Amino acid sequence: MTRTLRLNPLGVDVELRLDESISAEFEADLRESWADVTGQPGEGEPDESHRLALAPFSEPEATDVVSGSAADLASQISTMVTLDAIEHNGGRLVMIHAAGVALDDGRVIAFVGPSGRGKTTLAKTLGREFGYVTDETLAVDFDGNVLPYRKPLS
Repeated sequence: MTRTLRLNPLGVDVELRLDESISAEFEADLRESWADVTGQPGEGEPDESHRLALAPFSEPEATDVVSGSAADLASQISTMVTLDAIEHNGGRLVMIHAAGVALDDGRVIAFVGPSGRGKTTLAKTLGREFGYVTDETLAVDFDGNVLPYRKPLS
């Protein structure tokens, strides 16, 4: 029986299928770290589906995510899920490479900048006092509403 984890980043239904090389401990960590992105996935076929493994597949598929270490696999999952959400929301949401925190009154402050300039550190630090919205992709609908993307911190 295939173990799966269904995520719903920014309204996109993503299914992760875990290979037998994925330990129960790594699966539990994965489920806990993505708990805020599970949302309400659809009942039918997912928008995207990926097989995850810590060892090569005998018959690889283009959407497979494979790594020799759990830490590297976790990083690849984060990138892949984010790219799925961006691809499926093009034209529907304005997406900004930014970190975001929410104030008590619902306003969101965005911290925009290139990779490696401290957005994740800001989100992690300020998220303790304010609401963590994202550390990667800030999505805004055309009414000006910010959608949370509470992925695991990079």
